[in-house]
Amino acid sequence: MTPQLTGLAEVRVEDPRLTSEALEREERQLHETWRYARGFIGWCSEVDHKRIGRRFLVTAFVWFALGGVLAALMRIQLARADNTFLTADLYNQIFT
Repeated sequence: MTPQLTGLAEVRVEDPRLTSEALEREERQLHETWRYARGFIGWCSEVDHKRIGRRFLVTAFVWFALGGVLAALMRIQLARADNTFLTADLYNQIFT
């Protein structure tokens, strides 16, 4: 048969470093240490996999949009014969 505990043990903390004020201060310091940095640098330096995925999606969308703009410029140039919308050199740069 297993012995049963008949009451709750009372623990007294006598260490002055573990006062409620000290614990609150340490908790604030802990949150400050591990919070995500703000701004663009903080956004680029995060290592959480969900945030990296969002960053990847944003980057992919930006490059997709830039490619669409370049494709639109090429289509405008090729819409008519002897079009001077883009110079020959600029068209070659966009194409490559």
